Amino acid sequence: MKEDSYLIIGNHVTLVGNWEQVEITLKTFHNAGYPIRLSHEIVPNKINIIIEDFNIYLTQDMVEISKTHPKTKFVLYVTEYLTKKYGQLFLNVFSKKDYICRKIALMEVFIFSPISNLLDLSNSSRFIFYLEKIRRRIVRPILNKFFERINKSLDNEIMMARRQKNLFKIAHLFSLCISTTEAVLRGYNKLCSCKLNYLPVFVNIEKTLANRKRNRKLPTIFFSGRMTPYRKLVIDEINISKRKKNSYPLTLINLYPQDVKQDFEMKMNNLATGIFGNKIAKDATKLKKEIFSKNIEIIDITIYELLKKEVNPSFEIYIPQDVKWPYSSPNRTLLSIESGFIPLDYGNFDDHDINEVTITIDTQNISKYLKLSVNDLKPVYENLDKKIQKYNVLQSKKLIDFKNLYSQEVYNLSNIAGVSKEKSSGKSITTG
Repeated sequence: MKEDSYLIIGNHVTLVGNWEQVEITLKTFHNAGYPIRLSHEIVPNKINIIIEDFNIYLTQDMVEISKTHPKTKFVLYVTEYLTKKYGQLFLNVFSKKDYICRKIALMEVFIFSPISNLLDLSNSSRFIFYLEKIRRRIVRPILNKFFERINKSLDNEIMMARRQKNLFKIAHLFSLCISTTEAVLRGYNKLCSCKLNYLPVFVNIEKTLANRKRNRKLPTIFFSGRMTPYRKLVIDEINISKRKKNSYPLTLINLYPQDVKQDFEMKMNNLATGIFGNKIAKDATKLKKEIFSKNIEIIDITIYELLKKEVNPSFEIYIPQDVKWPYSSPNRTLLSIESGFIPLDYGNFDDHDINEVTITIDTQNISKYLKLSVNDLKPVYENLDKKIQKYNVLQSKKLIDFKNLYSQEVYNLSNIAGVSKEKSSGKSITTG
């Protein structure tokens, strides 16, 4: 019997942003027949799988435990892209603008780290007290204005700067790097001096069908990801041209608050009862259908909340964060499928096997999906199910490779201390 691996979840503030990774890891280990447990903190002398999001306290804890309990093993679940810009390594830095913003964020993190590492400032020194005052009243307002002007998030950059800084400190401690996307693993073998292992992602057919049946589906499309300027531009372009948008703003009803949409539907339903004759009733029914089916609805709630509704859209669309963003969102796609939706990808992606399951669309061919009727949905779902079956067969084959490498690199590894010492010698990596 293989020893238990522990999936560590306590290093995350909430489970909102990483729940898919938790579910996928548990599912894959279950399919592999490998015992796995959950823990909120590092378990000494055991195998610890950590989903990437490190702070200074966790990194210190890992270093100390690796010394005092040399049999402890660490596996890194990679979530961000390791990129190289101007000879330095970063997390998710793809352009010159990204590089400049990350450098600024790293400086902010370095200068103000004495403050960010304190939970209580009431007993802090006079220097720390005034340093925090300077940050709040001068530094942050200036940086916020600069980042807003170039359509970047200062808070997000500071968060990523903190994560990459701490990850790079303890990169040598890992016995293996795993991820659900092979593209996101690239380069981590050099950073961590260990092998990379793709974590197969299976679609749960039973869960998919159950969620598909739990509420009525309409032939409409929704987007619920983090809004960026590029995503908004794409959605506006798909929904309606600028000329029509100015001429017929009612056709953007799906972008309005929920109470406005409900009011419109109630009024059209009233007219459809025939109080002004059959012709008006037919017109009202047709008008409601046309307006509600011609847009991508921006939903500002999670998919889990959306599933509680009685009626839902059939399609969910993925749009890359930026025009040059080359990656899909495999975990998001999996969640979409298992929640009963049909996934649409705005653009062609080949960074994950699950891209073969999605429907590729652009501003031209998306129109046919905006014009579907309820009856047209059945063959679309049938085609999706065929793709899912084919995809799961492929993942089953890749599960064998995962098991072989995991057994070799983790279960048969003598101890982390010796490996860490060996890794730390003779390898120089320039990091941002």
